[in-house]
Amino acid sequence: MLAVAALARGSGARVPLRTARALAPSRAALGVVSAVALLAVVGVVWTMLRPTPPRTLGHLALSAALVIGCLGALVVPAFHAAQPLEAVVADVQRELRYRPDAVVAACTDPARMQRDLLFHARAVMEERCDLWALASSSRPYLLLLDPEQRRSLLAAEGVREVARYPYLARDRAHPGGRAGSAGPLEMTLAANFPTDDPVAESKRKRDRKRALREPVPPQ
Repeated sequence: MLAVAALARGSGARVPLRTARALAPSRAALGVVSAVALLAVVGVVWTMLRPTPPRTLGHLALSAALVIGCLGALVVPAFHAAQPLEAVVADVQRELRYRPDAVVAACTDPARMQRDLLFHARAVMEERCDLWALASSSRPYLLLLDPEQRRSLLAAEGVREVARYPYLARDRAHPGGRAGSAGPLEMTLAANFPTDDPVAESKRKRDRKRALREPVPPQ
């Protein structure tokens, strides 16, 4: 039983880091986690040499707390840093300064933006999947789009791209996630209205110049 626990302590500290590969913790952080896992394994092996119930339970509890605490202290901040929450909130706030009646809408919310937009930008996100209707609406909308929706909706007249953001879906950030080893995803903030925002105008000009420089794909 203790041998199994030793293997679990050693591998358990590395599984979340493998499955959260897109978070890219620093080498120093990975070294700390590996060192803690190694110490936990050594401690379990030492306990195996002179096993007693109190010593066994005490070491297993202590090693588990150290490994879990180390992972939480290193991976959780890295996960937060990998999310575009602050960038999206800042862009939405800037857009709302020029168009305060705009409404934020998204079909799905895998990056869990709804709470941050409400608390920091005072913007309520509508969960709507009729995005084409919103894009062509006379009512101003800020739309959070996945890559497929972006390809479709940015072809519509009057829809402009505000910014693109890489992010990690929360169900991919743990070992039980559906695709933990997958890389970051991408979402786009788009608007169906023009703006006088100089930042948006500068971005539009940069995007246009970049598009003109890119080679035209063969037909």
